[in-house]
Amino acid sequence: MVTHLILVQASAGSSPAGATKFNKMTKFKIGDKAYKPKGYKFPCTIVSVFETTEGEIRVVAEMDDYGLLHIFNEGQLEKQ
Repeated sequence: MVTHLILVQASAGSSPAGATKFNKMTKFKIGDKAYKPKGYKFPCTIVSVFETTEGEIRVVAEMDDYGLLHIFNEGQLEKQ
């Protein structure tokens, strides 16, 4: 686990000034390559890391080759 200052964009195209900041221990950072080790295959790149309203960390992964976006718990993915 690594501590990162995470900027969460409110919407596409918003400026960093409008981003929410928080410090959390996170397994992934934006740009990390990852995969889903159990069940269906999901080779991907992490495109967002955010905190839910209950304080849980979630990651948005973009599937390689298809561009499909999926929200995962950190424990569902492994770094490549």
